[in-house]
Amino acid sequence: MQGVRNINAEVTSLAPVLNSMTVDGGAQVEAAVPMAQIVKEYDGSIYLFAVAMLNQAGVATFTLAGGGEGQVEVIGEDRMLALGDGQFQDSFAGYGVHLYKISPPG
Repeated sequence: MQGVRNINAEVTSLAPVLNSMTVDGGAQVEAAVPMAQIVKEYDGSIYLFAVAMLNQAGVATFTLAGGGEGQVEVIGEDRMLALGDGQFQDSFAGYGVHLYKISPPG
């Protein structure tokens, strides 16, 4: 039951982002495993939600349409990734899901 509560709390906290406009062409992904993604913009930050579409581990490289440098927060995972030349990489477990927040520098 606690797992359901955790998911509910996460969805509730992200509701304003999920209800914001989708950014068509906001990012491209290269991966050996098929990936589904959606990009949103909310309150000055870019959010990228991604899922591996097979039960196969792999690495994905994401390229943001606007480029940029900085840090990418992996929401709910207490870790950061480096953003360089508008790109960052992350590892995915089979059917893995990651939620990212990219804030403007400063």
